[in-house]
Amino acid sequence: MDELAALNTEIVAVSVDTVETSRRMSDDLGLTFAIAADPKRRLTKLLGIYDEPNDIAWPAVFIVSPAGKIEWRDVASSYVLEKRPTVERLVEVVRALEAKD
Repeated sequence: MDELAALNTEIVAVSVDTVETSRRMSDDLGLTFAIAADPKRRLTKLLGIYDEPNDIAWPAVFIVSPAGKIEWRDVASSYVLEKRPTVERLVEVVRALEAKD
């Protein structure tokens, strides 16, 4: 994650859990980034990542510009951890977006 921080990026996770549950999960896992609680599922629905049958958000990564525009997204089609983009892949994407500007 240091590689992303060096590129002036900020990581924020979104969880459908409550604030309390999200905080406990963050503490238990020793996360170094914020978790935005979305227990009413508003943001996850807005982003199109709400998995209604399972009442959870699909794993997804969004790269958002400082202006608030979604520049890149990766939405998983399963909950398998190995299918998610690596930090190296995210660094590659951020660098490509910066080069485009």
